[in-house]
Formats: sequence, C-alpha cells, structure tokens
Amino acid sequence: MRILVINSGSSSIKFRLSDVVEEGTDRLTVRPASLEGAVKGIGGHASFEVRGQDVAHSKATLQVRDHAQALREVFHRLAGSFGKIEAVGHRVVHGGLRYVQSTLITEEVEAGIDELSE
Repeated sequence: MRILVINSGSSSIKFRLSDVVEEGTDRLTVRPASLEGAVKGIGGHASFEVRGQDVAHSKATLQVRDHAQALREVFHRLAGSFGKIEAVGHRVVHGGLRYVQSTLITEEVEAGIDELSE
C-alpha cells in the first residue's frame, strides 16, 4: 500500500511517500520513503525541495502565497512520481489529551479537533 503523509505547519508543508507492506496477518512494515520533500516559506519566497528514489533531487525558489497553492505545486511538480496512492495521512499536533495516537479522521474527530482550537 502506498501512503502519502503530509505535515502542514504554519509556513511549510512537508511530505513523504512510503510503501507499507503486509508481513503475515498482523504485521505491517513501512519501507524507507521513496520520495520526500518540503515547501518552506509559504506566504512569500518559498523553497521547494524534493529527493528520493522516484525523482532526481531538486530545489527551486518560487512565490507561494498560501498552503493551497503550496499543495497544488507539490501535486503539479510530482504528478508522475506518486503512482497509485491508497491512503493519505496528515499530522495534527493539537490533539490535546483526546487524540494521542494515530486516528482515522471522521466528522466526529474533525469536530473534536475544532473544539480544541482557539
């Protein structure tokens, strides 16, 4: 299974593409990232960097006004490298005491996260 993991911060987006392999009936192994990178400096002159097995290491500077544009840049620049993604994960830092481990995001969980934000 191919998983795209996103970590969106206040002025950056980090991403990693990994393959998860089933080993037996109850064990999963995460292989080293086949591709990873970041867009840093969102809101102005941003750096876009990517490296990995599936792409040549590259670095560029571009104007990125917001996170939506940053994600569009990631998907546009790497469209041919992602292959079939079967799951997407996103790191949520402010889970309080309620969300302390990996959690499937449902409407209920999303509402709970909203309750924790100020």
